[in-house]
Amino acid sequence: MQKKIERKRAMYRLLVIDNEAEIAEMLSGSQGTEGFEVFCMGDEKTALDKVLTSAHSQYDLILLNIDLPIVGGVRQLRAIRSRQGTPLIIYTESSRKTDGIRALENGADHFMLKPLEPRELHARIRNVLRRSGRSGSEQLPVPEMVLGGDITVDVGARIARRNGMELRLTSAEFGLLHALVGAAGQILSREHLAKIALGRPLGSKDRSIDMLMSRLRKKLGKKDGDELIKTVRGEGFVYTAGAG
Repeated sequence: MQKKIERKRAMYRLLVIDNEAEIAEMLSGSQGTEGFEVFCMGDEKTALDKVLTSAHSQYDLILLNIDLPIVGGVRQLRAIRSRQGTPLIIYTESSRKTDGIRALENGADHFMLKPLEPRELHARIRNVLRRSGRSGSEQLPVPEMVLGGDITVDVGARIARRNGMELRLTSAEFGLLHALVGAAGQILSREHLAKIALGRPLGSKDRSIDMLMSRLRKKLGKKDGDELIKTVRGEGFVYTAGAG
């Protein structure tokens, strides 16, 4: 059953999928006074059915406990990502680095380790919402539509299409594609793209942008056997389909 934590003047709808009530209550309590309407669901199967009832989520952001026992967290993540692009923050008690990598490879926008500190969690949520375009007052004015060859990026609706077919992108993938298509023919460095798509600088040996690029390329497909986004060794990436 879905449990709603009542708050006044809610701005964003936040869904917490976690079978541990105390964790959900902590998350709800720490976010509720900051403009969030928080919903908690402890039954992961029910939560999955609820989230997948529409291609466009009724929630602005989902927090998912990857340690869920009945339906594995990564499986939940794949299912949600196959249907919609709602921003997702994954968290776990595991300290294994591979868990974070798996979550990011399967479409998570951010990965955190428990115990969760309320102030940091609030900052992470705000950052992901800002990157996804869901905190409009903090965004710079942008054109409504960006065109690049057979790719159309609808900035206002946060939807990208190729040949008229909608691409199922995460918020980070959308940000990456928007930046590259908007600068078609120009080389954009990994550091620049990390600030746009991830909202942070790259760390030492950080391959987040490379993993993100790999996922985006798979979703975009190729044109005449060539990648739409090319790697320029030592410099970064360039979108060539709409150049010139």
